[in-house]
Amino acid sequence: MMAKFIDQIRQSIRQYGYHAYLVSGGDIPRFAYAVGICDIIGYEIIFGGGAYYSANDIFSIIGTLARGYLRGDEVGETSFSVDGVGGFSLQPVHESWVHHLMLGALDYYNDKTVSAVQVCPDEHHRTIDVPDMSREFSPCDEPVWRWVIEPWTFPAPSGTVALTNLEALRGRQVTEAGRWEADHWEIFAGPGPDVSEGDARAVPLGTLIGFDPSVASLLPLNVGEARWREEGETRWREWKAKPV
Repeated sequence: MMAKFIDQIRQSIRQYGYHAYLVSGGDIPRFAYAVGICDIIGYEIIFGGGAYYSANDIFSIIGTLARGYLRGDEVGETSFSVDGVGGFSLQPVHESWVHHLMLGALDYYNDKTVSAVQVCPDEHHRTIDVPDMSREFSPCDEPVWRWVIEPWTFPAPSGTVALTNLEALRGRQVTEAGRWEADHWEIFAGPGPDVSEGDARAVPLGTLIGFDPSVASLLPLNVGEARWREEGETRWREWKAKPV
């Protein structure tokens, strides 16, 4: 399996100059990184979190920077932009993040030291799942990412996903929550019916728990149950249907 993966990386590098890899589906936020550029410029590219963006956006962001590096256009720059997506800054990545996340790159380079640069969204597009990778990894500093090294111990299956909104992902307190199916959670900042399709995002439940530990108290909910609270409160209240 590993040999097949390495062969895919090599084929992509021969064809495009780099290989882009998107990792999702666990308890931590998704992340993406490039492999193959280190031999040319001395470091790889990684993008952590970024729930604002679609998967296609992420590939476009990584690809735009990687192609710029391969042309020699972006080397040494601290920012860049992607048409139709936005502007981004760059910062060096602490080796601990490389060790925990960029396993494909480490395998490709036979576990030699790999340096990387982090792609960071601007403030308008930054969400709670974007870490500061310039600092050594710490679950205390980056609680949304704590399950990189800590076991998932909550009464919900590992990898559970919740539907939320951009307001929550920008740091506003979540105030409405419901479990509508065994594996279907909706947890919003503000009234759920007001959330447009364009503002809705599916993220690991761990993202919301890591940012706001009070979300964990919702996990015993049965299917069909919901809770609410006023903004600024920590205690959840039972959502009772009004008599018809």
